[in-house]
Amino acid sequence: MSTDQEVVTELHKQFVEANTHEDTDWLGAHIVADITWFNLNKSNYFGNDAILNLWTWLGEQRPDKSKEAVLTVSNRHVQSNEGAVVVSYDLSVDYDFGDAAQFHAGARGTEVWFKLDGEFKLVHFHCSEHEPGNMGGL
Repeated sequence: MSTDQEVVTELHKQFVEANTHEDTDWLGAHIVADITWFNLNKSNYFGNDAILNLWTWLGEQRPDKSKEAVLTVSNRHVQSNEGAVVVSYDLSVDYDFGDAAQFHAGARGTEVWFKLDGEFKLVHFHCSEHEPGNMGGL
């Protein structure tokens, strides 16, 4: 694994951890202003304010603020090329946002990281439900 891949793999692990409790401080420090975000809730978000507002709102919806979501990553694949790193993976999600939403599903995620001014920043994220075996897929 290259140095860029190692750095982004660590950032990916931190990102997954931040997702377990909507850590907007961590997220805000690691995304670009014009991020594109295709969320598990089936909506798209454009810009850091949009996704940070969503995370803040979701955190407020949790019935038990002391209980973190359970996210389990598997089949992680990391690719890099000239300052860009893509992380793709399967994900088991168990979110409880009270009356607002419940997510208990298999999903898949993709993160696109660019090296900007010497630091990697998340420029795109996509997460959607995963149903293996459809039309010959895995």
